[in-house]
Order: sequence, then structure tokens, then C-alpha cells
Amino acid sequence: MTTTSTTKRWSLVVLFAILFVSLIQPSHGQFGMPKATEEEEGAAAAADPMDTGGETVKSVLTEQEEIDIAAILKEARADLETMNMVRKMKEEMGKELGELEQLSKVEVLGALKVSLQELKGLDYLFQDHERALVEMDKEGLIAPEHLQKYQKDPSLLELDTRRAVYFQFIAIAVVAGFIEP
Repeated sequence: MTTTSTTKRWSLVVLFAILFVSLIQPSHGQFGMPKATEEEEGAAAAADPMDTGGETVKSVLTEQEEIDIAAILKEARADLETMNMVRKMKEEMGKELGELEQLSKVEVLGALKVSLQELKGLDYLFQDHERALVEMDKEGLIAPEHLQKYQKDPSLLELDTRRAVYFQFIAIAVVAGFIEP
């Protein structure tokens, strides 16, 4: 794979992560309390980097999700290929990652939760490779140029999908500051 195609691929993945994270819009508030201005919220977040805008990690993640995320991150930190990917991501996409780091902790944790659920859902989805291929194609999740390859060997679809969702999970974990090169 050439450097140009790798850079384009990283750009697309980071763009996807930006769009994915921006779609998660958790809401919170308290009746009778005036809404804080963006400036006040920014100052509060700067004062406490683990501030989640009044919400706790427990309000976003269940205890089991915390355990599952910690286990995946532990394995990822021990995997040389993943850590090389994280290092390259930080080097090549530093600016984009910096922009994503401006998201609230609640938004990032929410995205990490969704990514974890997607990882877990892959086991169910790929119990039947042929059906997974049909369903994903029906939903427009398979690029037309890859359809023939996956029809020949549907197990490749599972492999590619697992890699993509894992990469998404790791990219979000990098944005959250949970994994460093």
C-alpha cells in the first residue's frame, strides 16, 4: 500500500470518526437551572479534564462496559501492530485528532460505548456469513467494488468489518486519551 493511499485511508477513517462522534448528542440539564454559556462550560472543562459536563462516567457506561473497554484497551496496548497504528495516527492525523479532543468527555464516551456495542454485535452478525453479506449489501454497507470479492469469500467481509470497527474503537480511545503510543 502506498503512502498516498494510506494517508487517504486515514483521512477517510478520521472523517468517519468525526461524523460518528458528532452524531452522538447526549443531552443533560436540571429543571430550573439556567443553561451555562459555552464559555462557562469550556472553563469548567479546562479546570477539570475528567469533567463530563455534570454527568459521571457511570451515567454513560455501565460497569460491564467499563470492564469490557478496559480489557480491549489492555490487549491493544500489548499489541505491537495496534500501537504502531496509534503512533502513525497521532503523527499523520494530529491536527484532526486535536479537533476531536475538543469534544466533551460524554460525547467521546458515548461514541466509545457505541463502538463497543458494534464490536460485540459482530459475533451475532457473522454467525451466518452469507446472510451477513446479504444484509450488509442491502443496507448499502458494502462498496460495489468489493462485493464480488466478498461473494467469493464471505469470511473476508467479517475480517474487514472487524478490522474497521476495531480501528474505529481504537481511534475513539485515542481521542479520549485512553491509549497513547
